[in-house]
Amino acid sequence: MPVWGIRTVNDAQNQKSTITAKTVRADTQAPMRKVSQGPRSYIRLVIAVALCVFVSEAIIMIVIHPWFHLSPWLIAFIDAFILIVFLSPALYVYVFRPMFRYIKEREQAMQALRESEIRFRTVFRTSPDSISISRLEDGRLVDVNEGFTLLSGYSREEVLGISSLDLPLWVNAGAREELLAGLQKDGRITNFETRFQHKDRRTLDALISARVILLQEEPHILAVGRDISEIKKIEKTLRVSRNFLRISNRHSNMDALLAEFIAEIKLLTDCSAMGLRILDGNGNIPYQASEGFRPEFYESENPRTIDSVRCMCSDVILGRIKIKPGSVTRGGSFYVGSTSRFIAELSESERKQVCAVCSTYGYESVALIPIPLSDKILGLIHLADARKDFLSLETIEILEAAAMQLGIAIERVRAEEALQKSYREMERRVEERTAQLVSANELLNLEIEERKFNEGKLLEQQHKLRSLSSELLLTEERERRSIATELHDRIGQSLAVARIKLGEFQEALTSNPAEANAEALGEIRGYIEQTIEDTRSLTFELSPPVLYELGLAPAIAWLASQIEGKHGLQIQLQDDGETKPLDNGCRVVAFQAARELLFNIVKHARAKSAAISMKTDGEVVRIDIEDDGIGLDTAELDAAASGSDGFGLFSIRERFHTLGGRLEIHSEPGRGTRASLLLPLVCDTED
Repeated sequence: MPVWGIRTVNDAQNQKSTITAKTVRADTQAPMRKVSQGPRSYIRLVIAVALCVFVSEAIIMIVIHPWFHLSPWLIAFIDAFILIVFLSPALYVYVFRPMFRYIKEREQAMQALRESEIRFRTVFRTSPDSISISRLEDGRLVDVNEGFTLLSGYSREEVLGISSLDLPLWVNAGAREELLAGLQKDGRITNFETRFQHKDRRTLDALISARVILLQEEPHILAVGRDISEIKKIEKTLRVSRNFLRISNRHSNMDALLAEFIAEIKLLTDCSAMGLRILDGNGNIPYQASEGFRPEFYESENPRTIDSVRCMCSDVILGRIKIKPGSVTRGGSFYVGSTSRFIAELSESERKQVCAVCSTYGYESVALIPIPLSDKILGLIHLADARKDFLSLETIEILEAAAMQLGIAIERVRAEEALQKSYREMERRVEERTAQLVSANELLNLEIEERKFNEGKLLEQQHKLRSLSSELLLTEERERRSIATELHDRIGQSLAVARIKLGEFQEALTSNPAEANAEALGEIRGYIEQTIEDTRSLTFELSPPVLYELGLAPAIAWLASQIEGKHGLQIQLQDDGETKPLDNGCRVVAFQAARELLFNIVKHARAKSAAISMKTDGEVVRIDIEDDGIGLDTAELDAAASGSDGFGLFSIRERFHTLGGRLEIHSEPGRGTRASLLLPLVCDTED
């Protein structure tokens, strides 16, 4: 078809006016504009001729004819000569030169038009975009290029003369009506996006620009289309990846993260069932997030492990799918449009490698998309729907690209959860350590307080021991003086009187033997017996022999009788009758402690009666001394133990503590006092 025959139609005001198509370049249009200036040259030529004729006639009639009276033939010859002389330059300038230039420029314009037509035809044929020319009236295709055949799948011979309405190209018939409406309104339409169906029934996204042209005075549609399916796929992949990335950055909790991923996958695929199986450290591949699966399916599939026999999920995660290569994508995904048809096409040996649980529960369209992370697979996206051929390869590939974001997000959340767990564990350990330090600090403070208290007690005891040492020295001195007084006043006096009596008796025997009678000997004997008695009494007071000869119980009984006889204190004695095999050192300490306590009752308690209980309690000898005196409170007891009057109690405590025993005193004001002496049967008396 000649290029210069194409015209465009503008139906904006429903008028059928035509304009010349601008199908040639601007440099080919310039000569045509110069050629169009020819009529002006003709006008200038006529004016020039008229001026030449007028000038020549004026010269002849005014100058030559009056002087020479020429003949008419000569005048005509001169007139023609002058006219030729004057008119030749004008003819050249205004007639011949423009004519020659017009012819040359016309040839150049025609050559440019021919070259432009060749370029147009070359572009039309070789353009990778789809270009088609069809009649506006019935849509019959007049011409198509190779790009059209690639876009539609139909050859040029198959579509020429065929109406585009008879070809199943338009997925949506309403889109074609919208395109025609735009052309009717504006005469052109630019970047109209629609979907086409390929001859093999694949759907393609296309971008169309079209305009109405006149071809041999008949309106046609010149349409240029471009396959943008890959661009749309990339845009969709990027959009899904951005959504996945946004979800990944929004959550730090695994459950919330996977739940939103499931919602996004649902929005993308519109599958009835989907789930995310994540491989854990024990080889299990449970559904950590899912939606739409039947409960019985979920219960049967959720416990599977990576080592499950005949499980396609574990094969995808391990990357070891070996059956039906046509069902495996380049990204390692497994998908089928009909599980029943897929299983029916398998051989007997291949069927043993497939568990076919999805088909059992009526899921026809199934896809298992791995979730990669670097060189390993963390899990998979499981898509299932009861409709056949529901999932497209494009959707699978989009999810394969977006699944990398899911893998990164899962690993990040795992790391964050591990970090949070470590942080919580560290906080717990810090709290435990802090509690231990606080407890240790409290214990240390208690130990410091106790040590200070013990140091105070030790200083107090040291003071008491020094005071006790001084008191013991004084007591020892008092005892010596008392013993010396007893020896002088009682034993010494008796011995002195006995010596005097013996001297008198000796003189009587010498001078008058008759006067040395038995009465004098009896008096001397009485003084000697008194001396012996006083000596024995003093010996018992210092260290009663009964303590060593008969034991502790008889010695305390003797002590009670002595105090009762001398001081009038009624003492009730109770003994369990058990032997109390204490060594001599322990018996002396126990006896002295009992005597000290009884003397304290006599001196301080103002008691009328007292009770002594002796018994063997396991490996301990227990002596309880109780009175009905005035008693005293603990503060007074401590003050008494700290003062000079309390050296007896302090001495008892120290001696019993040295032997492994103890002194316990219970007293209340007005209710008497009870003192308990506890001494082990085996005492340490080496010191």
